[in-house]
Amino acid sequence: MWAAAIPLLVLARLSAAAGAAHAQGADVPAGELVRQTVANEVTAANTGGHYMYRLTKVTPRGSETQAIVETRDWAIGRLIQIDGNPLTRKRQGKEIERLDSLRGDPGRLRTLQEKLHHDEQRVRRIIQALPDAFEYDYGGTDEDEAGRTRARLTFRPRKTYDPPSRELAVLTGMEGTMLIDPTARRLVRVEATLMRDVKFGWGILGRLNRGGSFLLEQRDVGAGRWAITTLRLDFKGRVLLLKSITIDSLTRTTDFRRMPDDLTLEQGLARLLGEGETPPRR
Repeated sequence: MWAAAIPLLVLARLSAAAGAAHAQGADVPAGELVRQTVANEVTAANTGGHYMYRLTKVTPRGSETQAIVETRDWAIGRLIQIDGNPLTRKRQGKEIERLDSLRGDPGRLRTLQEKLHHDEQRVRRIIQALPDAFEYDYGGTDEDEAGRTRARLTFRPRKTYDPPSRELAVLTGMEGTMLIDPTARRLVRVEATLMRDVKFGWGILGRLNRGGSFLLEQRDVGAGRWAITTLRLDFKGRVLLLKSITIDSLTRTTDFRRMPDDLTLEQGLARLLGEGETPPRR
């Protein structure tokens, strides 16, 4: 949880040599490539049809895996594993009751959408801020499993960047690298580390400690749909300079399967009820 007409074909002809990297930058400056890519990310968000997939979130408290299905109007999920184990019979029964209760309750469905997409929406806001928040340089290229060339960039905070929210203030202390698919103009990977403490509200409201990290990976899951497949957040700090806070989570999405474009809520619920039928624990 995106266009410009400047030709990007030069990116596919780069060698690993430093001179080639300079040639790349001369045609498409690194910052302009990021701006084009982010514009394409915004335009292309949530295109490419509906899918069913598995979402696993790991925190210090353990892990939960949901089966998620995207229908014509809603995305809904069913809890199928806790800490890698099937649910007990009692917990499976409660999940089935919860899914049944969603029928004819648009208020609860809207709340569910907000919960499902909370982290993705936060990431999208960060992605939209990338062109303004950082300065970029080319750092060579690499290839994916299919042999397609991807541009590697390094980034550092832009001194003139004024974050519009406390949420985006973290960007003022981050440095890292990113990979861009220059043909699709999509972000493949963004990895960053907090190189200094970042204070919120002159330090009165809180602070994030240096050393925190952020990892985002996404890929084409079919039919031109790009999805976030890995999101890693690892930050420590304090709120009001008193209460310690820890943000430590890893979210992965796997097993993408294309669904019909006209899939209804009832059909989606039926698909979910067929998921996770591993014999439950007693």
